[in-house]
Amino acid sequence: VVDRGSQRTFEIVRSLWRYAESDSDPQAMTAVDIHACLDEAWDLLQHPLKPRLQLIRTYGADAPVLAHGGALQQVFLNLLSNAVHATAEQLASAPENPPPAIELRTEQQGGWLHAAVIDHGPGIPASLHARIFEPFFSTKDVAHGSGLGLAIAHGIVTRHGGRIVLESTPGQGARFTVLLPLRPRS
Repeated sequence: VVDRGSQRTFEIVRSLWRYAESDSDPQAMTAVDIHACLDEAWDLLQHPLKPRLQLIRTYGADAPVLAHGGALQQVFLNLLSNAVHATAEQLASAPENPPPAIELRTEQQGGWLHAAVIDHGPGIPASLHARIFEPFFSTKDVAHGSGLGLAIAHGIVTRHGGRIVLESTPGQGARFTVLLPLRPRS
């Protein structure tokens, strides 16, 4: 049983690496509208709590980024999925309150586009920040997470020349900001 489980895990990881490496061809990169990418990720998200949430969009950046659109959409889908999951406790504990919000924000700073996914859930303790992007590390129970979503997102963003920044205070939610280099205007 352990051998079969180990082999299955190996196959999953190998498939994920192949998927992650498939976006490394610079020739396949195109100009991506970050707002459309965020909106499509929200539309694609399948979660039973989604209809009970308020989505707030504050879009300030209008410059396209040079990226693999599908891979970037996967980044935002993973971040949004985590944000929705983080609000589940808030919904369960106070269903009579106004619906909790998830915020999407974009802005330009220097030569960088900042795209943030913000939730108002329980937050992430500072002691876990250093491990949050490790493969198979999860703050969720086994039934709700494999610990691969943020690791995959981190790898994709890094290969795009960017980074992901986590800001979180326990009890006040979490903000994951994707920083991507802006596409030079031609």
